[in-house]
Amino acid sequence: MKYRNILAFFLAALPVSVIIRLLQVLYVTEPVTGFVKKGFEGVNALMVIIMVISVSVTAILSFTAHRQPTKPPRFNPLLAVASFALGGSMAYEIINETFVSAVRYWQIILLDIFGMLSVLFFIIYGIALFIRLPLPRLLSLIPAVYCIMRLICIFTTISSLTLVMDNVMILASYCAVLLFFTSFAKLYNGIDSEHNFRKLLASGLCSAVICFADSIPRVIIRITGNASALRHSASSTAAILLFGVFSLVFTLTFFSRRNREENNKPTHRH
Repeated sequence: MKYRNILAFFLAALPVSVIIRLLQVLYVTEPVTGFVKKGFEGVNALMVIIMVISVSVTAILSFTAHRQPTKPPRFNPLLAVASFALGGSMAYEIINETFVSAVRYWQIILLDIFGMLSVLFFIIYGIALFIRLPLPRLLSLIPAVYCIMRLICIFTTISSLTLVMDNVMILASYCAVLLFFTSFAKLYNGIDSEHNFRKLLASGLCSAVICFADSIPRVIIRITGNASALRHSASSTAAILLFGVFSLVFTLTFFSRRNREENNKPTHRH
């Protein structure tokens, strides 16, 4: 399928998922417990099905694409800003977050170590998008390892809590981000098969849909003064939002026509 048609479906799926999730939080679930309100079980199931279909079809369509850019994005101020912002939000989350007692101390230590390494990576990556700065390939693996540690801590936390929709969404967000950064690392380590390009496109767009559907409703609820109804912190909201922003900006930049044209320009040697 043509790339622009895939983007057209994505641009429809994104606001639909965000709006449905916002309505779900405001009207379908209990503000205090997060459970589905009595009598709204059918409505909630329908909302979940629509969001799952939106993400699934986006992924399926992405695997029909044929764009294969030859090199990662180079000079790109917008992507650099997204990288700096993501690094800052991660640092803010690491400094301000707390965990339940079920999370082991060694898990928190590893999460903080790879979190700060990821912050450093996104700062260096952002700088590299402004100037010609060599970026060691193995550094691109750090965000994926961080996502693994984050998922371990989330699973451990949720095991002692109720598995409500809020917790399902944050798990889904980091699972999607992990898939994106796995393909991201493969790209920067030269594993550039056609299948990996399709996974990169699928995971990038799906990460944006899931992360935005999780974080934007939370932002809106906080702005309207109903933060007491939320079960996740403002730092967590900012991090997930900016993970979605980074994955989307990178994906659109990497698969853009301009990037393809720049990569195909002949290199003149003097």
